[in-house]
This record gives sequence, structure tokens and C-alpha cells, in this order.
Amino acid sequence: MNETHVNVPVKTRKYAQRWHTFDAHGIRPTMEYEILGCKPPTGRHWMYDENRAREMLSQGRIKKSPKGSIQYLLPESGVVLLDTNWIDLIGSDKGRITNGSLLTATRTKA
Repeated sequence: MNETHVNVPVKTRKYAQRWHTFDAHGIRPTMEYEILGCKPPTGRHWMYDENRAREMLSQGRIKKSPKGSIQYLLPESGVVLLDTNWIDLIGSDKGRITNGSLLTATRTKA
């Protein structure tokens, strides 16, 4: 059997264990349950289904922040997946690199 392997772009960076918001953008009715007396903000849903959230809660991996938002514990990590690929851009508005060539923008006066 032929298999295709994709090398996922990553960057290496040390991240300490940290708390992160538990809600995500978008509406998913099955992910809008109540936890710790809260429902997700309008137009958002929880990151995980209710069963997984209850399990995480029992393990102390979900909490209510001092400001009242729900957060979950992200473990320490050393690799970050690059979920957007902007490596073809230069850090200025002068142009961008594509296929090994620098493209420059030319402005004309109207």
C-alpha cells in the first residue's frame, strides 16, 4: 500500500503549562451546554463535548477565572503547529517572496 506522509509545519518554542479560554468561535448547538454555571458567550461554543468537559472538570483541568470566564489547562509543550502559513511574506509592506522571487508593489499617482 502506498502511504503519503505530510510533514506538518511546526515551530519549536517552550510553553509552560497555562490556562486558556474554553470557548471557541462559531455556533455548535451540541457544544453549548452549561458548565460551572456558565454557557458559552453569544456566537461561541465550548471547545469540547460535555462528556469530555465533565471529565476534565473532575481532573481539575477546567476552572472559572476570577473574571468569570471558563478556562481549561493546557499542558507544557515544546512544539506549536503552524495552522496558518505566512512564511512567504516579508515583515514589511515592500513586497513578498514567492517561488524564490521578490515581488515589489509599484504605486502610480492618480
